[in-house]
Amino acid sequence: MKVYILIAIAFLFSFDHALADDFPFADITSRGLLETDFPRLQKLDTGIYTYEGLHAPLPDGTTINTVSLIVVTENGVIVVDGQGDIWQTKLLIENIRKLTQQPIEYVVTASDHGDHVGGNDAFRAAYPDVTFISSSVSQKKLYNT
Repeated sequence: MKVYILIAIAFLFSFDHALADDFPFADITSRGLLETDFPRLQKLDTGIYTYEGLHAPLPDGTTINTVSLIVVTENGVIVVDGQGDIWQTKLLIENIRKLTQQPIEYVVTASDHGDHVGGNDAFRAAYPDVTFISSSVSQKKLYNT
């Protein structure tokens, strides 16, 4: 399972870097997308998916998205970066349940910003034994220690 986690993290960073030049902002309109295009679940490879949820519009009216990476293994599901609130995270979980009956075993925090961790309590509510993984720096920020 640890190998899958490392692969997921490496994939996320390579995927994020590869798209950075094409989509410099999370503003959905700059990408030619509408709010009705979301949530979006896209298969990248066998057992590997991206999920995109939306945030409430920013004060200037810009609507942005948050991308989560989903890796489905025979031992459970790994989610890299959740969504920004409980409601969006519940939608993410519902979409994962459409893919597999495997439980979410791990949630990896690659970005400790609120748009990726704001809904983490929904993971724990749905899967009480879920394990959260993050750097020590992120842990201090997330848990105010």
